[in-house]
Amino acid sequence: ITMPSEDPEDDRGNGYFEEDTRNGVELYRELKRLLPTAIIEHYHKHGVWDRELMLLDMELVEVHRREAGAPEPPPVVDLPELAKLEAKTPPRPWDPTPKKQQQQQQQEQE
Repeated sequence: ITMPSEDPEDDRGNGYFEEDTRNGVELYRELKRLLPTAIIEHYHKHGVWDRELMLLDMELVEVHRREAGAPEPPPVVDLPELAKLEAKTPPRPWDPTPKKQQQQQQQEQE
């Protein structure tokens, strides 16, 4: 029996989370390739990607696939959920000014 720290293929000590520079869409595309049942709403909430969760799930699935001797998963070309996400307009920045105060400021500017 080998301990996880003795495993030469162990990714935990090599900065797996910090060094990955892929954006959220690229990470989700790779996750979907490894795990076709992945649901976008679990990883993209309120306009923000949960990179750490995606990286963790990808690592978990990759290790399980490697241990099971699974063949390489097929490439994912088009993901309809990403097309819908990219078509949405980005959220406006939050303005803490109350609406009544905004109206007064607009009237003063006119």
